[in-house]
Amino acid sequence: MMNIENIYLDNIDDLDSALNVPNWNDINTLWGVGPAAPLHLGYDSLIILQRKILKRKPHRHFLIMADMHAILSHKFSWQDIRQRCYYYEHYFREICHLKNCDYVLGSYFQTRADYIEELYSSMGQTSLTAVRETLPTSTKKNQMIPASVVIYSLMQCLDIFHLKANLVIAEQGQEKIYDLCKNFDQYKIARLGMETKLKATKGRLTFLYIPTSHDIEGKPLNESSASTRISIHDNKETLEKKINKMYAPPHDQPVMSGRVNAILEFFKYSVFPWLNEPVNIQDNENNTIPYAKYEDLEQNYSQGLHTPQALKSALKLYLWQRLSNIQDGLSKGIDSWIDKTKLNSNNGK
Repeated sequence: MMNIENIYLDNIDDLDSALNVPNWNDINTLWGVGPAAPLHLGYDSLIILQRKILKRKPHRHFLIMADMHAILSHKFSWQDIRQRCYYYEHYFREICHLKNCDYVLGSYFQTRADYIEELYSSMGQTSLTAVRETLPTSTKKNQMIPASVVIYSLMQCLDIFHLKANLVIAEQGQEKIYDLCKNFDQYKIARLGMETKLKATKGRLTFLYIPTSHDIEGKPLNESSASTRISIHDNKETLEKKINKMYAPPHDQPVMSGRVNAILEFFKYSVFPWLNEPVNIQDNENNTIPYAKYEDLEQNYSQGLHTPQALKSALKLYLWQRLSNIQDGLSKGIDSWIDKTKLNSNNGK
């Protein structure tokens, strides 16, 4: 019998205490991404978490490039999706240094006869009501819900079993989809080769959830648009405009419900983990304070040592430094399909 365990990780540094994994050699880890839109810094928290996991040397770490999912959800051609997969893999492998991974195209195994057979079987054991519950609220309101949502929600679960993964990394917004895995306990998972791997981890399949990232307005990333995300393709001018608009209440004002302090969030995930040097920020007396840890900055900000404007000034410097390095590292033409004007428009999606 398969035991499904959900772990919610609010602090990435609490990885070891949250998982309590006795032997990482028994663990196959997995993260999947749909290579559709231009890349942005909203992936940073997930990338950092994977880098921490890779240091523990799991047996295998799969990074699925969900090309079939992207075709089903965005109507891309094979030529379109191949270009996007190469762009995503280049970014994760060469720019973000997720190197000790198995980069796998979903179509590599999702078109096999055994996979298709199990997909049909899972469709027969899963109700439309259950699949509908996995959809975002905005999609549920749509009168023209595509039939493909039934398929790719189940595929996202079936991928785990075909790759024999027993630790899945995901954002909390994906929890409803992965809840469908309970249906896979009703038929012969041994046929998918999971029996041995489940014995190695005492029959446990673990989902490690981290909070959804946020945009410059401090709203969850799934509510964002291109104009409220920081793209890796932003130039210096558009980056500064976005940082100027960041939601960052002073220390003595409460954060609005449903939001986070965006400026602090970008320092936490998009600045500190990517530097090997202190972060310098001006205090209220125009003194420069060097920070080696994000937690010290957060504490001093809460005590009123820095204004939001001082943090924004520093963030412009450090994020542009990072984006410049990213853009230098991207091969010429790798992002030729991207319409950069839409990244900064008010109606960009």
